Amino acid sequence: MRLFSTLFLFVALGSLVSQRSLAVETYTSVTDYVPGQVLVKWRENVSVPSLSVQKIQSAARSVSSNNVQASIVQQYTQLGIEQWQTDSSINAEALAKQLNQREDVVFAEPNYRRYSRLIPSDEFTSLGRYQQIQLPDAWDLTLGNSSVKVAVIDDGFDLQHEDLRDNWNLALARDFIDGDNDPSPGVCTDPDSGQQIEELHGTLVAGLLAAENNGIGIVGAAPGIQIIPLRIGCLYSVAAELQAIEYAIEKGVDIINASYGGPMYSEAERVAIGRLASHDILFVAAAGNFHMNNDLQPDYPGSIDLPNVLTVAATDASNRLVDWTQFGPTSVDVAAPGVDLVSTFPGGEYSNPLEGTSFSAPLVSGLAALLKTHQPQATFHDLKGAIMATVDPLAVDVARIATDGQVNAFSALQKIASPEPVIVISNVSVNDSSYGDGNGWADPNEVIRLDLTLENVWHKSDILFTSLHAEDNNTLIMTSSQRFAELDAVGSSKQTRSFWLRMPDIAKYSELTFRLDISESGSDKKWSRRFILPTGTLNIGQTVQHVIHRTGERQDDVHYYRVDVPNMGSRGLIFQVQALNGNPVSRNLDILVRKGQIPLFDHNRYALPDPVRREGVAQGVLVGAHVGIYDEIILNRSSAGSWYVAIVLPSDVNTPDLEYELIVDRYLPPDSVVAGGGCSISRVNTPPLDPLLGIIALLAMIQIIVRRNSSSTPASNAC
Repeated sequence: MRLFSTLFLFVALGSLVSQRSLAVETYTSVTDYVPGQVLVKWRENVSVPSLSVQKIQSAARSVSSNNVQASIVQQYTQLGIEQWQTDSSINAEALAKQLNQREDVVFAEPNYRRYSRLIPSDEFTSLGRYQQIQLPDAWDLTLGNSSVKVAVIDDGFDLQHEDLRDNWNLALARDFIDGDNDPSPGVCTDPDSGQQIEELHGTLVAGLLAAENNGIGIVGAAPGIQIIPLRIGCLYSVAAELQAIEYAIEKGVDIINASYGGPMYSEAERVAIGRLASHDILFVAAAGNFHMNNDLQPDYPGSIDLPNVLTVAATDASNRLVDWTQFGPTSVDVAAPGVDLVSTFPGGEYSNPLEGTSFSAPLVSGLAALLKTHQPQATFHDLKGAIMATVDPLAVDVARIATDGQVNAFSALQKIASPEPVIVISNVSVNDSSYGDGNGWADPNEVIRLDLTLENVWHKSDILFTSLHAEDNNTLIMTSSQRFAELDAVGSSKQTRSFWLRMPDIAKYSELTFRLDISESGSDKKWSRRFILPTGTLNIGQTVQHVIHRTGERQDDVHYYRVDVPNMGSRGLIFQVQALNGNPVSRNLDILVRKGQIPLFDHNRYALPDPVRREGVAQGVLVGAHVGIYDEIILNRSSAGSWYVAIVLPSDVNTPDLEYELIVDRYLPPDSVVAGGGCSISRVNTPPLDPLLGIIALLAMIQIIVRRNSSSTPASNAC
C-alpha cells in the first residue's frame, strides 16, 4: 500500500506543481537600451579609429557566433567617449561586460534609454499652482530676459506655437536625431508596444518653462527668457543626451532642463553632467513618477550625486508631496507643483491638465532663470543654494526630500544676493560589522554605526554642531552629538561623522524617522534634516500583516524585509503574499526576492501591464507568480544567508491603502520535482487526476512530509 500511495503521490504533485510558481532569474529588458549600441571611454592616448574597430569587433564576436561588424556612430570629444554600433542582435550588456575586461577601457556600457516624466490627466483645473510658489510676486521683480540661456533636452518641439514662437532661440536650436537645426516633433516606434509615438513632451515642458506673456493661452515660469530646444527623440537614449550636453557646453548655456529618467546607471552620463559643472551649468532633473524611494532605487540622471544636479519632486494643491512622486531624503532636493498644470501642445493647441515631475522640473528651471536674470554673476552654486535655502515647509513633514520643502520663487529672488550656508544630509550609511551581522542593513534590535554625510550647497559655513534624535521612542541613541568642521561650498564640500544606536525590536516592515538638528557656531542659523531608515526582519515560519499606504502621511509602494536563512539541508523556502479583505487588486501585488541585497527593478516597467512590468528586474532577482490568491516564490533548496524580500504594489494600480499578509516558511520539495539542486521548482505537465486518487495522494504526501520532518537530512546548498 505504501508503494501504491507513493506512486500516486508523484502523479498528484505533478498536477499540483504544474500550477505553481517558477522562481526564475530574469534580467533587464533589452528595450531599456538601444540594440547593439555601446558607449566606450578609452584610456588616454589609446584610441586609434582603426584599432578601436578591431577591438569592438573582437569583443562582439566573443559574445556572438556571427561575423559581427562595428562602426563608430559618434565621438564626444569633450567627454572622451565614443558611441559604437554593432549588429542589433548583439546583447549590448554582454558586449559591454566583455569590453570592460580590457585594460585600455575606462568603462563600457549599453546605450541606455531614458523616459519622459509625464502623467496624462483629464481633470478640470486652473493654474492656481503658480500662487503656491509665489511666481506672480516674483514676476514683479523680473520676467527673465534673453541673455539667460536655458536648454531643454527633450523629444521634440513645436516651433510655430503662438505661445512659444518668439521665445525659441532658433539660432541655437538643434536636432540630434536627424542631424539638422530643426528640432520639430517627429514620430518614432515604441520598442515595447510597437506603436507609433508622437513627440509631444518637449512642447509641454517648454510651455511651463517659458510660454510667452502675450495675453493669450498660458504663461511660463520665466516668460522673458529664450529657450534652446535640443531634440533627442522619444527614445531618450543616453548617447543622444551626450550630444546635447556637449552642444550645450559649446554654446554656453546657463541651465539645462531634463524632464526624463530611468533606472539604469550610466557612467557616461555622469561624466557628461560633471563636465557641465566645470562649465558652471545647472542641471535640473525630474525625480520620477513611480513613488519609489530614489535613495534605495535610484533614478538617473536625477540620482547622480553631483553638486550641479538639482532634483525635483512634485506637490499637489495642498502643498503635500503627490502620492505618485518619487522621493529621497538624500537624493531629491526640492519639490514644486506637479498637478493641475496646463501647457502648450503641438499644433498650436493647449493641453488637458497635466501631472508629472516632468512639469515640476521646468517650473524650477524657470525659477533658476529668473534668479540668473536678477543676479547675472550668479554661479550654479548660487542658483541651487538660493532655491534650496528659501523653500516653504511641506504641509506634512514626512522626511521624504532633502529640504522637506517646496520652492518659493519670490523668497529665492530676495535671497540670491545674500548667500548663506545650506546644509543637507547627502548620504546615510549603515555599518553593522562590529556588533551585527555585517550585511549593511539596519536590522531590528541590532547595534549599528550610522554614518551621516553633511553637504554644504551654498556659502561657506563655520563649525557645525549636530544632535541626532529618533522619532521612535524604542530606538536607543548611544552617540547623539557630533561636531563637523567648517564646510566650504566650493565643489559642495562634504564631511562624514558616525553615530551609534540600537535599533528597536520591530518585526514588520517599518520606516523609522530620524531628525538631525544642526546649528552653526557664531550665528543663529539652524537646520533640522530628517531621514528614514527602512527596517524589517522576518523569521522563518512567521506571518506578518502590514499596509501599503496610498493616502495619508506615510505613502509607500514598496516594503522591504530581510530573512535570515540557516542551513536547512534539502528543505527549501516558500514566500507568499496576498492582499487581505478581498481587495480586488490582489493579483497586482508582486513579490521579489534576492539573496544578499535588496531586489532592484525597473520602475518604468511598473507603469506597464503585467507581464511586461516583470521583465525589468536586476540580475539575480526572483519574481513571484500569481497562484490563486497568492503571489509566491518557491525555492527547492535555499542556501544559508540573508535573503531580501520586496513587496511591490505597482504605481499604476488605482487603489487606496492595501493591507497584505506575507508568509515565509520552510518548504520540503517532493522527490519527484527535485532535480539537480536547482533553485526553482520545476513544472511537471500531467493529465488531470481522478478526485479520489487525488485525495489518496494527498494523504500519502502528508505521511511522507511528517516522516521527513522528523528525520535528519544531509546539508545541501544548491542555490
